[in-house]
Amino acid sequence: MNYFIGISSCKNLQDLNLSECSAVNDEAIKIITAGCHILLYLNLAHTEVTDQSFRSLARHCHFLQFLSVAYSRQFSDRAFLHITNGRGCRKLAHLDVSGCTQLTSIGFDAIAEAFRDLENLVMDDMSNLSDKHMNNLCKRLNNLKQISMWSSARQLSGFAFKQMSLLTQLTIIKFDANKMITDDHLRLICRSCSEISHLSITDCPSLTDNCMKSIGSLKQLRVLNMADCLLITDTGIKSLTDGPCTLRLRELNLTNCMRISDGSMTNLSRRCKRLAYLKLCYLDQVSENGLELIGQMDQLISIDITGTQTSDTSLKSLGNSGNLRSVTLSSCRQITDLGLTKFATSCTNLEYLNLSFCTQLTDNAIRSMAFCCKYLTTLNICSCSLLTDMSLQYLSGVCKYLYEIDISYCQLITDKGLKYLRRNSHYLKRIILIECSNISRAAIDKLVLKIPYVQYHYTNKPSELAK
Repeated sequence: MNYFIGISSCKNLQDLNLSECSAVNDEAIKIITAGCHILLYLNLAHTEVTDQSFRSLARHCHFLQFLSVAYSRQFSDRAFLHITNGRGCRKLAHLDVSGCTQLTSIGFDAIAEAFRDLENLVMDDMSNLSDKHMNNLCKRLNNLKQISMWSSARQLSGFAFKQMSLLTQLTIIKFDANKMITDDHLRLICRSCSEISHLSITDCPSLTDNCMKSIGSLKQLRVLNMADCLLITDTGIKSLTDGPCTLRLRELNLTNCMRISDGSMTNLSRRCKRLAYLKLCYLDQVSENGLELIGQMDQLISIDITGTQTSDTSLKSLGNSGNLRSVTLSSCRQITDLGLTKFATSCTNLEYLNLSFCTQLTDNAIRSMAFCCKYLTTLNICSCSLLTDMSLQYLSGVCKYLYEIDISYCQLITDKGLKYLRRNSHYLKRIILIECSNISRAAIDKLVLKIPYVQYHYTNKPSELAK
């Protein structure tokens, strides 16, 4: 307790992060809040706090603006009733109750009553979230601007989404895996919440092209994530790009929207001139010609085209986006040394590169890439089965800023390759080497002495070693 007494003596303390601290309990919170009266930020995620801690918050924390109790499951609905009956926490703007599945409609009702000025509400990983919970929140939290319900919206019906349209100040909406939301519900939300700038609605199988015009009408939209919305087609993407959202749209994720083809690539390249972050994973109907159009998006910073028909020709065209910093080419099995060499020549500022499962690549490709992309910090060459120790020699000799590398399932890499990394990669902090059968335990033991985080697979047991 002496540690917490020391913290409580810091009268001007404003930010305090105690997440995952096993020693944090009600007595600790009582001591801290009694001394730190001007706390603005408090993170109690993954702790053992109970209702009594909330009593302390209600009594002492009059200026608190940020509170996280994510995955802390020892408190009950009564915790927020203490806030309702107290004078503290009335200025709270951000609340994170992710994973707090012990909360019932009574608790959510208390949240809505206690935090009338709440702007950000995070409710991820709450499998018991229901229409009743949402009804309590949506009727009272009129100032709410951001709501996140990742892995929580599965049980919500159309009623909950109609209620969400009452939150007219919303700018950020995130949820996934809901079968009940329809085009009409989304149209209503877009009409009522016209200032939406971030919309993530993934794995919602009932959404069709009919909702895309409404999304496209959002003038402030900057981020759109519709991954795994399987009914979206080229018609929907055209409706999206015909709208004013293209003026500000910076990030787009269409992963696994399998009905999208080259027509969508044409519209995106012509209309979405400000796109910086783009994910087009597993789009089987997008051909090599469609992928070549991505190279015309000169504002791109990050691109993920995992599992597409990317070839050497389309990869060369992608290199025309001279601002690229992050590129994921995982499972693009048509790529050869020639394509990667031409691509790397144009993308000299690359920092992140994922080449996992690009099975045709050899040491020659890695050599060319290393000499061109000297600022590389993260590289994934998992399952590039033709690579040998020579690749690691090139990387360690030239890519001096390399921070993380994954060489899992590269069976031709031996102890000699690890020796290059250990001696020359001074910034290397993380290395993953699962199922590298030609690397000995002795080499791994030496590596652990130099690298802070090493994950490997040895004698059929996955292991992690960290200093």
